[in-house]
Amino acid sequence: VLPFTLVEFDYKNDELGDPKLNDQHCLILNLVENQSELDYIRYMARRINDLLKDFYTQRNLTLVDFKLEFGRDIDGNIILIDELSPDNFRLWDSESGESMDKDRFRQGLGGLKVAYEEVLNRILGNK
Repeated sequence: VLPFTLVEFDYKNDELGDPKLNDQHCLILNLVENQSELDYIRYMARRINDLLKDFYTQRNLTLVDFKLEFGRDIDGNIILIDELSPDNFRLWDSESGESMDKDRFRQGLGGLKVAYEEVLNRILGNK
């Protein structure tokens, strides 16, 4: 867990291995129209991070990192277009450090369903 928010850009392309992008790449590839759109995406990512971090801290979970996908609505406005779930978050139990996310599957730890149910129970206030 970092002491500050780090926002990184990746080009979503399986064939290329989802390469990292800098601001200039985003502009040259026409992924954004101008620097202010990149600044807006960074602002939104940081704001979402702050909200989620506080939300999960109150539920005894540590938000380690997460992936966001942005796109455009029919009017061309930049919007969040992906789900917010343990499939695109890394969540750890704040006390034990135990993984409560898809890493359980990736690392062959088992117990993915139980971990997801525990996250759900904490979100709903059942624990």
